[in-house]
Amino acid sequence: MPINPNKPPNTPGIATQNVIPVREPGIFQERGVVPAQEVTGFTGCRVYLTMERKPPEDPKSDQRNEDNVLADPRTGLMGVMDGLGGVSHGDLASKAVERLLPKAFTEALTAVSAETAGVLANRLAKSQKQKLTGLGDPDAIAEKLEEMKTKLTKADPAIVRKAWALIKALRDINEQVRGSGGMTTACIGMVHETPKGSRYAIVANVGDSGAFIRRKDGTVERLTTEDSQLDELMRCGIQIGDQTLKDHLNSLRDRRTGKINMKTVIKIPITPESCRVFGYSEKGCELLMKSNQKTFDQEYGNLKVAVNRALGDKTPPVPSLEIVKLESGDEILFCTDGVIDKYENEQTGDTDLSELSMDLELADDALDQLDTLRVISAQRRVHFKYIDDIAIVMAAIK
Repeated sequence: MPINPNKPPNTPGIATQNVIPVREPGIFQERGVVPAQEVTGFTGCRVYLTMERKPPEDPKSDQRNEDNVLADPRTGLMGVMDGLGGVSHGDLASKAVERLLPKAFTEALTAVSAETAGVLANRLAKSQKQKLTGLGDPDAIAEKLEEMKTKLTKADPAIVRKAWALIKALRDINEQVRGSGGMTTACIGMVHETPKGSRYAIVANVGDSGAFIRRKDGTVERLTTEDSQLDELMRCGIQIGDQTLKDHLNSLRDRRTGKINMKTVIKIPITPESCRVFGYSEKGCELLMKSNQKTFDQEYGNLKVAVNRALGDKTPPVPSLEIVKLESGDEILFCTDGVIDKYENEQTGDTDLSELSMDLELADDALDQLDTLRVISAQRRVHFKYIDDIAIVMAAIK
């Protein structure tokens, strides 16, 4: 294998004692670095976590890590949260999700124990329709939702119940998270094993954290989409002149570096879809379209970092849902944007999955993989955000 230029020097070794029976909520959040550790007790997989706080601007600051992790073997829930920057108490919001979600999930799961898979599949499809409306071709969205209903109806009923309970629980805790005074992203999932021994990942996402699957052959797939303004504008098919938004952005890239100046103003046409992305009501959109204003003039940097949905918002967000079959040897990776942003391809703006795969192959052991990924993410700089908190959770499928 060729030498990976991303390999950090002197990556710390992992002691065998880095195994904990249960991840108690919040106990690692204030520490600077949490070396990779395994949380025992999960069924069908082994779960590992690591975290790192970004260097505080003031060395004497008591600034806390706004990222956090969830690893709860009692419910099977795992994932990452990232308190929103620019909003106070992001650390409290992310901690609130960790403390509140397992109980809310258990209650939601109990409440639907007698519901049929067909009824819950319809509810799930309806919730996803609410989220996807205006974000892409209506026929393609309708087809995707119909496929989801069919797949869910044919699946193990327990998968459907768990998926609905996870979506409902995230929405149910929104008001309590808001009470923390902060807002947070949440990318949460679980591994479900059917009576026949098949295993599935159930993942719900709010915000710009994300989940990936590393297949046993080393290839990496992105499982979730971002709730960022830029991502949603691209998905809803916004055109600038005769170009798609993505093609327009690529035309603005520096030929030498591939970068786009963060201060570059992007003129987004005012349409019902763009109004929805920027949070306007239907009536507000109608007034805008009748006015002399023709575009939303937004700096590229603001579009890139603005998150449209987060827990703790005034309105409970609709999480996206993904269900995918797993095989022995696969790995599910939950990462906050402190990791994801470091893998942005500067030429396209997409996540460079091949580079992420290569970095994960630097070590065979899951603990070493996580610590290597954490160190690389902490050291690598990107032009719009080179320091950020880091949180990673990995589930290795047995």
